[in-house]
Amino acid sequence: MIIGIDKAPLNSSALWQVQVNQGDSWIPMSATSNSFHVLGTNSTGSSVVRTMTLENGQISGVLSIAYKALSTGPLKWNLEFTPNSTAQYRFVYHWNDSDITPDSQPISSTLTVSHGAANYTLSWDDVPPSMNTTLALNPGEALLITNIGTLVAGATARLDPQLLDSGPSQATAHTPQRKAVYDSKGGYYYVFYYDGMQLRYASSNNGV
Repeated sequence: MIIGIDKAPLNSSALWQVQVNQGDSWIPMSATSNSFHVLGTNSTGSSVVRTMTLENGQISGVLSIAYKALSTGPLKWNLEFTPNSTAQYRFVYHWNDSDITPDSQPISSTLTVSHGAANYTLSWDDVPPSMNTTLALNPGEALLITNIGTLVAGATARLDPQLLDSGPSQATAHTPQRKAVYDSKGGYYYVFYYDGMQLRYASSNNGV
């Protein structure tokens, strides 16, 4: 979920998935456990780590996502996935936004979506070319697909894209939006925000 300059939720949401290849079909793995660990705030930004156990049939694994709201503006993700079975896997980032169309043009490993005076840019330019990342655009949806390939049981795949924002000068001086993470299993919202002096985080069970 992205919260706009006016602190109201935008018509925009996103989530990360791990998919496993079974019989030439890519099947999403579902979360069976979910926890958050707040790492804290320092001069570089605020961080929280989400750890999930994913399962699909007899195949399972652990996905760890470190969210870091950098003091320079971007929201960074660091993903790590470790399976219990050797198989072909891929990371999929679902960005649902009514302003995304099949005609949206990615430029140099980035996709920008505008909401009023603010722009939101998904960047994957630091993803290794060997991971074969592709972008699929549908009405109201963008899918960033990163192939892991065959991952041996117990091995770990890593990925670190980012979401950047820009807006009018008076807004960028105080960060155009907060970054919010919703824990659907525990029912808590975790929000990174700038208080005028430093980046902070907060949590609530009602989004307020």
